[in-house]
Amino acid sequence: MSEEARVADGRERRRFPRVSLELKVGYELAHWKEDDPAAVHHPVYVRTRDVSLGGVGLADVIHIDRHAFHQLLTGKRKVRLEIHLPGREEPLYCFARLVWGHEPEGDVVRRAGFAFIDVSPLFFHELSSFIEAHLSGKASHGERQGSGE
Repeated sequence: MSEEARVADGRERRRFPRVSLELKVGYELAHWKEDDPAAVHHPVYVRTRDVSLGGVGLADVIHIDRHAFHQLLTGKRKVRLEIHLPGREEPLYCFARLVWGHEPEGDVVRRAGFAFIDVSPLFFHELSSFIEAHLSGKASHGERQGSGE
């Protein structure tokens, strides 16, 4: 964590509060010219480590070899995300860019952080409501623990 994200009392100070929880997320590599985040063809499903209105931390991102990882890390590619929130039938879709990640072990990136880009008002509203409910303790036990899928 960067020094800017911490203060003397040890608490995080970020632009967007981060919630540590497991959510089901589908992802696939995308080219920058692609403009429909809901045009998911063959997503690979992984779990979040944490989520905020600014982005998502993913664990054990499979099928990302060194070449794909470096394309993402250098900004030559982006990912399309399909985020499944508990209590919501349809997933939320957006594009994201890789902002940090561990080097791949084979074709698995153990931890990676993605920043959301060009999110829709619906995406922002739904994710904001979910995070706010989670942070205020109003989320159901199932939502606090993740979707369980």
